[in-house]
Amino acid sequence: MHSVLNGLSLPDQTPQLYLGDSDLVTVTIPLTRQKVTGFSMSPLSGLYLSELAPQIVFNMVGANLEFKFDYKLRSDPDWLHDNGTGSIVITGMNATFIMTPKIIDGALEMDFK
Repeated sequence: MHSVLNGLSLPDQTPQLYLGDSDLVTVTIPLTRQKVTGFSMSPLSGLYLSELAPQIVFNMVGANLEFKFDYKLRSDPDWLHDNGTGSIVITGMNATFIMTPKIIDGALEMDFK
């Protein structure tokens, strides 16, 4: 099954980690060229209206997600460094998203759980 998510690019990010007492080491990991390279889910997934409350429920079953990225790990002090390409693969994920519609200033908005 082809997905509109395949090929989706994500914005660059630069997370930082602080390690040790008084932030002894700062590790920076710029992530670039992040891209979804695969997404699929079971046909058992579906969207339905809740009978208990005014909510829309999206039940995702058997989802598979893969994305790739480039990284350039650095530390201060200069103890760690690495460059490369990484990937994350998630298989068989199930998730439920509950959306509650509401009108704010005349516009439809959704609260997510």
